[in-house]
Amino acid sequence: MKPIDIVERIKDENPEALAGMGDKQAARLIRAVFEELGKQLANAEEGTVKVAGLGGFRIRNVEVEREGTTVSVKRIRFKALDEEKRQERRARKHTASAELR
Repeated sequence: MKPIDIVERIKDENPEALAGMGDKQAARLIRAVFEELGKQLANAEEGTVKVAGLGGFRIRNVEVEREGTTVSVKRIRFKALDEEKRQERRARKHTASAELR
């Protein structure tokens, strides 16, 4: 999926999210976000990198054999938040902010 495709989907589902921003400008922003996320994952140690509203990236260094030599490689697995968990988090956040009032 290209950044411009993401822009089109956002515009269809939530037109206000990109109000006042041209398609090319929005696509550059999305590209920059993904580039930054890629840098953070590349530099991260073992563990989990959580991205609010998206999910988590689990990072592990594993030993694999290549051409008779054992080498260490970084494995990154992504687990998206499912819609049910998103709704639960929104409800908890809404309840907590209401209790503070």
